[in-house]
Amino acid sequence: MNQAYFTFCCSGAGNSLSGLGGDRARAAVKGTSETELARYKQYCNYPQYSQTSKSELPAEIAANVQPFAKLVFGKAETGSGFQRFLAHSVYAHPDKETLREGNYFSHLLYSLPNAWTVRTALQMWGSPFWVTQDSDEISPELSPIDDSDVQFGIINENSFVEFLRSDSERQKKFLFLLKSLLTLKSGDKIVLTGLPGEAAFCLWGATRCLPLQLWNSITFSTHEKPSLSFSFDVVNYPLSTTFENQDEYIFSELPRRPNIRFYSSAEQLVSTTLPDVPFADEILEISVNGKFQLLDEFYKNIPAAYYNSGSALQLFWTFINHPKQISFNDIDNALKVPELKKQAVETLMDNALFSLDEQLRFYSLLDASRQDALLNRLISENSIEQIRNNEQYSKLLISALTILEEQNIPKKKTTLLQKFLQIIIGFIKK
Repeated sequence: MNQAYFTFCCSGAGNSLSGLGGDRARAAVKGTSETELARYKQYCNYPQYSQTSKSELPAEIAANVQPFAKLVFGKAETGSGFQRFLAHSVYAHPDKETLREGNYFSHLLYSLPNAWTVRTALQMWGSPFWVTQDSDEISPELSPIDDSDVQFGIINENSFVEFLRSDSERQKKFLFLLKSLLTLKSGDKIVLTGLPGEAAFCLWGATRCLPLQLWNSITFSTHEKPSLSFSFDVVNYPLSTTFENQDEYIFSELPRRPNIRFYSSAEQLVSTTLPDVPFADEILEISVNGKFQLLDEFYKNIPAAYYNSGSALQLFWTFINHPKQISFNDIDNALKVPELKKQAVETLMDNALFSLDEQLRFYSLLDASRQDALLNRLISENSIEQIRNNEQYSKLLISALTILEEQNIPKKKTTLLQKFLQIIIGFIKK
């Protein structure tokens, strides 16, 4: 894969890719032009902290901004299609030539290997691989990067579990992200607020706990200037305590946008209300306890064709792990899934879970023996008068008798049910 650096460069040969000064490419792989890198330049920057007329970084946070690294995983349009890239940007020391604050240093990787997923990108958070500052030792000509040159950073299963256990607010943010990804509609975007590292950990956790189909097409940025317009699928904004008060309008407006899922732990901000997703709650519990193998086994036991549907995953999880908690709505949905239909019917016939009226709603979908069982239950639990006064029961029994007569069942095989049906019809016709 290729690499490049961006920063505020001094003028003169050897100080930048082109020898010119200013905000531009500091170095790149031999043969790469600034024109070719322009498509990535917009993602290689570091948001200013101040929005006032002064561009300086506030002195009180200048010494503590390193945790606010910006990691961007995106797709840039090229002449031959979209090219995936990964960019790491940090605050840098004042510009060497002008001494201006607000400088940055970005390290870009592009032409990423096909094997690199969103999870791979997130595992680069905190990696010692990234170059984070300019120096006189940097040559404008860089070497291409092999996988063997890359070192992963600080995010893994153990550190993720520690991350969740350390703070209940982090658990809430992770749960919000899970619910969002499980229920995301086409065109929806997710906005998180807070420290960039928290966003990176939560995103990595989602890639560990959900099937690849639900997350591997997303783009993200862990640190952007608050805005109502952005190109990423998942974006993290620092809270208004970091930026100027002008951003409060943006934070208040984001939850009102119908295609945006907005989360903030700040009391003065309102997060998007998401639907109940029990599967997400259980994923959180599994993650806090570090029992990821439970999820791995679950995904192995369901058809891969359903990996891209959050509602299907939740349905399979309920039927496999919580059969006694299956709802009438679950039955309705499961009967439409071939792999769950048999189990759905068996569960539906559990009288302790479902009422007769609920079972009768699916009468036409049941085999003959189960239909007879329901009709016998209907007769045994209701008087003729009750059946006669219930339009649903009456129509169902008349329909059942009509079918029996059309089948021309011999009299010696006439059941108690059929005789009872004839009696009921006699009452109904009076």
